[in-house]
Amino acid sequence: MINYIKNIPIGAPYKKIAVSLFLSIFMASGLRWFFIDDDFFKMFPEDLDSRVVWESIVEEFGDSEFLFIAFGKDGKEVFDLDIISKTKELTKEIESIAIVDRVVSLSTIDKIEYDAEDDWINVEKLFNSDELTNKDIVSAKA
Repeated sequence: MINYIKNIPIGAPYKKIAVSLFLSIFMASGLRWFFIDDDFFKMFPEDLDSRVVWESIVEEFGDSEFLFIAFGKDGKEVFDLDIISKTKELTKEIESIAIVDRVVSLSTIDKIEYDAEDDWINVEKLFNSDELTNKDIVSAKA
């Protein structure tokens, strides 16, 4: 029996090719019925402590899937009029995508100022105006 199995590729190459093709087609056609869920937490037991904690965090704060985009030029400072303008444009484009909840970028973050002498806190956008000037950039650096 073992000699027969060892001699199949040599003695009957067409049979081996036919069997290989049949098995390949059979496996490929079966892939249509498989469903792969990308939520890997569903494979953990529901009473697992870390899963319970994670689900409570998601329930409280929402999903935590992030996408980081970084761009710029070597040797060029981030606080550059051209780079910040492009950041504002890119932010607006990303915010227009339906599945995006929030975009955090240099053009959307807040500037927090604290005056210890008068004991007050001022929170405002880092870049308020739509038209950026060099004065806005100097103010943001400070």
